[in-house]
Parts: sequence; structure tokens; C-alpha cells
Amino acid sequence: MNKTTLTAFVFTVLLLASCGEKRGETKEEEKKTDTASTAETTPAEIVSSEPFEYVSEAGRYKINFKSRPDDEETKPVQTAAGNVNMYITMLEQGTMVYMTAYADFPAEKMPKTKTRELLQGSKNGIVQKFGAQITDEKWADFQGNPAVDFTATGPQFSTAYKLVLAGNRLYQIGILKTGGAVNQHETDSFIGSFEIINNKPAE
Repeated sequence: MNKTTLTAFVFTVLLLASCGEKRGETKEEEKKTDTASTAETTPAEIVSSEPFEYVSEAGRYKINFKSRPDDEETKPVQTAAGNVNMYITMLEQGTMVYMTAYADFPAEKMPKTKTRELLQGSKNGIVQKFGAQITDEKWADFQGNPAVDFTATGPQFSTAYKLVLAGNRLYQIGILKTGGAVNQHETDSFIGSFEIINNKPAE
């Protein structure tokens, strides 16, 4: 399946939403990110009626994709908290992209007293990137870690999203959709299946 503009857009959102966009990035740099993403291709997948349980040992999480996702990709990211690697797994099906991502930030940049601010900055980066408006937002612990779930709708895309901060590791789990809002069943079957395994602070 060729990576479409929708998938390329998800890459850009992820790279810019990690604990806040690093200031000073130019439009030309954003354009390069988009171009590199759209140039990548993956083999066509046969859509199965059975979910595919994806387990990331390195990421210490598991989740049910609709079918087998693309191989994990690593992207270097410049963020307000420092330079990090982001590990991204995606599945594109029709008008929807399902994705998971995680990144480990420098521990000294992740004071416990500012976890809500860090999650808030990431959430704002996601919705501002495509001009969306928050339609629902819930803050709660997830397996003992601070987290926020939200939905948002914009002129081109709608999204359902979960952000979890486990120690100095930020997890992003999301659905991006064109042609309508992400419904509850879609959210529950994908985002609701996310689970951190071997839950411990990232090193």
C-alpha cells in the first residue's frame, strides 16, 4: 500500500507533537518531512476480519490493529525536551490511519510536577497542526501513569487519541480519519486495546 498524503500527515503531526514542537523549524523542513514520508512504500495487505495483536517488546506495549501494520519506523525528532528517537507503527485502511508511537525523553527534562503540562503541550501540538477543535477530553491515570484521551474534529481530519506518560516515555496512540468523526466502536477496538506490558519507568 502506498503511503498517501493522509499517512504523511500523521508522520508530521507525530514529529511535531512530542512534548511540544521545537521552535525555529522552518516550513521548508516540514516540507522535507512530508516528502520523505510519501516516498516510502509498503506491500499491499490483505484486510482480515480478525484483529492482529501487535506486541512491541522494545516499546513494552501491545495493541490490536485491524490487520498486520507496517514495520516499525524510527524517526529522529528535535523537541523542546531535547533530541529523541520516535518509534512509529502504522496501518492505513481506506480513509483511516491507525498508529502507535513512543519516544524516551531525557529524564532530567521530565519533572513529575509538570507531567500535565507536558501532556497538554503534546495534545495542543496535535490539534493545532491540522486546525482541529477538541470535542471531548478526559484526564485519568492509565495503568498508574498520567494520561489524556481526547477526540477532535478539523476541516480535513478527525481524530481520537490517547497520550500516556510512563516515566520519561511518551506513548501516542491515535486514529486519524477523513470523511467523518471517529466513532466509539473504532476508538474502543483500537485505542481501547492498548496495554503497557512490563510497566516500568523508561531508562
